[in-house]
Amino acid sequence: MKQYIRDILFGLSDYKYSFKLLRTYRLWGYCLVPMFISLGLGLGALILIGLCSYFIGGWIFSFYPDNWYGAHAVETWLGPILVFISLSISFLFLYKYLVMAIVAPFMSMVSETIEKELTGKTYTQRVTRREYWAQVGRGLKIAIRLFTREMGFTILLLFIGLIPFVGALATPALILIQSYYAGFGNFDYVMERRLSLPESIQFVRSHRGIAMGNGLPFVLLLFVPILGLMIAPPLCTVAATVSALRLLEGEDKLNFPK
Repeated sequence: MKQYIRDILFGLSDYKYSFKLLRTYRLWGYCLVPMFISLGLGLGALILIGLCSYFIGGWIFSFYPDNWYGAHAVETWLGPILVFISLSISFLFLYKYLVMAIVAPFMSMVSETIEKELTGKTYTQRVTRREYWAQVGRGLKIAIRLFTREMGFTILLLFIGLIPFVGALATPALILIQSYYAGFGNFDYVMERRLSLPESIQFVRSHRGIAMGNGLPFVLLLFVPILGLMIAPPLCTVAATVSALRLLEGEDKLNFPK
């Protein structure tokens, strides 16, 4: 347990570099497209969810007996609100994986530039159409794998949450699981240049706590309206890159800007 706490703090600590490195190496330009993709996807989904909630909620609660107290209020606004909340929470599970897959090529370039500046190692920039879709393809493989596993654990924890006393642990456990899988995706922006997909999976499994520490701010930022949707991908990518390089290269070999 102590090691997990230290690892989580390790992952969280590297966020102190995010804004500084993005500003120093002028990487906000690389982040603009992912930021607007993230924002557009989030806002578009919320609008669609809002429209669907109105009709689905009204239809579901139309079965509420008309002679019961508050029948009109339940059908016209309580029903749609409950459906909207349910669909929004469900979308949050899927949203981070959609963003990770779509913006993977852009975040890979950000991660690659950070690594070049900190270690001096250079890689060929991925700019061709074929390489772009190869990055998206790897991102989708990671996203599908992580999404299915996270949903499995989530369903299990929802049942555990029904157990008295023990259920109180379900919520923090759910947050940590979401954080782990979000951090997993962020770490792959670095691992893709060094390791195969199976090797990347094994590496992150060996550093679960650090992945949790990296993914926790990502999950929490998703609850910040508009701004959180925009800044979560670049900030978390930079932090994950620094954490991975500290593990792979050693902190003493990294040339952080003064």
